[in-house]
Amino acid sequence: MFVRFLLGMLAAVPAFAQQSGLAGTMEVEHQRQQSRGELEGCSMVFRVAFNDNVYRKGQLVLVAGNFTFYVRDSTSAFLTLKAGLKDVGAAQDKVEAPAFAYLQSKKATTAKTKAVATDSDTPGFRMWVMPADTSVSQLLADVLEGESVTLGMTRKGGSVDLLVPLDLMTASTTINPDGTASRQRSREAVESFTDCFVEVAAKLKQ
Repeated sequence: MFVRFLLGMLAAVPAFAQQSGLAGTMEVEHQRQQSRGELEGCSMVFRVAFNDNVYRKGQLVLVAGNFTFYVRDSTSAFLTLKAGLKDVGAAQDKVEAPAFAYLQSKKATTAKTKAVATDSDTPGFRMWVMPADTSVSQLLADVLEGESVTLGMTRKGGSVDLLVPLDLMTASTTINPDGTASRQRSREAVESFTDCFVEVAAKLKQ
């Protein structure tokens, strides 16, 4: 699991660097979702490190998850958002689901879109399923343009949103010996997502 892998890398990084040098998108990749050999979804898988200045006094936190556009028949399209959080340096190696999560871009937000929240089959993660309404459609259009989006979240017992930038052009990250991060940028994930989206959306009735 990505969270365990990244925590292993962080173990060798000085504590001050963990707090100051790693925040940002670590990796974004595109995955095609198939069922019985038929393409039905396009997923952007993300891993981000950020300083939680709302609930954890600036502690470094890892968030992993994905958002996926699905078309399962000719009349139904929807978006899912899945996320789990891990506090770096916490006594327990525990992943915690956000209490609430949404995506937003410069032109749209899914915060008000009616979503059904369910616990994921991945321990510590939660999933939100929402219809492809006007807001979702505009957000997806922004993603296809390669624009960065923001992951908004609240944590258990809280009401203030964490706003975590998600750079869709970050393909991978190398953690340097001094604790800084070198990020490799590429349009590959966005271009692959776009190709997949065109193929999946073609299944919808005009």
